[in-house]
Amino acid sequence: MVARRILLAWELGAGLGHLMPMRLLATALRRRGHRVFLALRDLQSARRALGAESLDLLQAPVLLGAPLRPVKVQLSYASLLHNCGFDDTAGLTARLQAWRTLVQSLSIDALVAVHAPTALAAASSLRLPAATLGTGFVLPPAQVPFPPYFPEKGVREDSLQRNEAVVLGVLNGAMAELAGEPLPNLATLFRRAHPALLSYPELDHYMLPRSIPYLGQPDFSQGLPVRWGPRPEKRVFAYLRPFPGLHELLLALQNLKAQVLVHVGDLDPARLKAYLRPGLVVSSSPAHLRQVAADCDAYVGYAPHGSTAEMLLAGKPGLLIPNNVERQLVAQRAQALGAALVLPQSTGQDHVAALQRLLEDSTLRGAAEAFARRHAAQDRSRILEDWTEGWLRQF
Repeated sequence: MVARRILLAWELGAGLGHLMPMRLLATALRRRGHRVFLALRDLQSARRALGAESLDLLQAPVLLGAPLRPVKVQLSYASLLHNCGFDDTAGLTARLQAWRTLVQSLSIDALVAVHAPTALAAASSLRLPAATLGTGFVLPPAQVPFPPYFPEKGVREDSLQRNEAVVLGVLNGAMAELAGEPLPNLATLFRRAHPALLSYPELDHYMLPRSIPYLGQPDFSQGLPVRWGPRPEKRVFAYLRPFPGLHELLLALQNLKAQVLVHVGDLDPARLKAYLRPGLVVSSSPAHLRQVAADCDAYVGYAPHGSTAEMLLAGKPGLLIPNNVERQLVAQRAQALGAALVLPQSTGQDHVAALQRLLEDSTLRGAAEAFARRHAAQDRSRILEDWTEGWLRQF
């Protein structure tokens, strides 16, 4: 196989969920003799997620600051793009040109986008082979217009079409500035790029028929090993972010008759000392998620796709408190499976009753275990290895 120069691109979103597949992709590609470059939205997180391995890292061209004309309510992925800089032709043209310069200056032969729509547009304008991987949220169904996030709210079709027309007009204006061919619709941006989902049909944010493959969640297996105390107490893993009801939830966990391991991202662990007790431990670093999923009895989380999928794959029910639209959709899917309880972020929630039900309701555990059985035969260590092999044969 001819050695190629491949750019892995991450432009939108936060957290480690985008970096983890990039680490495995880089390893799989380098093992096959290819030169790999990573253009990352957040270089600060790179060392923690990518480890000490020597990699060619670059700052991805991203929107700095707020969009010029944000929409107040995000109805669909088109609204998300609008609020991520696809509302201003001049700014988008500059970022599109920056992606093109990266590609051309590095003599890139192919690009893999992990939530990087502007990078995909740059690849399209240069007729560069491209692929895109991610969860259902970052790869919306190839419909025109994109489907709404919450169809149950009765979003009007003409509203979706108007939102998408604005974004498409800005994108095609930027493409025209760089002598690129206009796109007939936004879905074409993804349809041309060999898309595949790192998810499962049951956790697809949209729950609509798809023609692209569900690869499943790769085995990311990273983090610190966890030592629980002796049984017979049940074990609860709490993976959280600050939110208005965090104090009340931590008090409920403090009083819960169970062993509890807590990690709160973006918060100094010293601020959690007041909640410590024998059997309740605060972790300052992310735990080894697959190990803690195997060892716990239930979990509490803010519903990111990665940790929610990991817990379900281990057959563990959850109490989910989502903190954005994407995670609300994940929480809805887990709840629809019968494997999770969902609470809003607001204060005054009855966390005590929810935690008791989480540990005592056998139907929640049964639904989570059913999900785990459905996917138990998959070799998750091979997901990105096999995808890489197949994608490279497309050249």
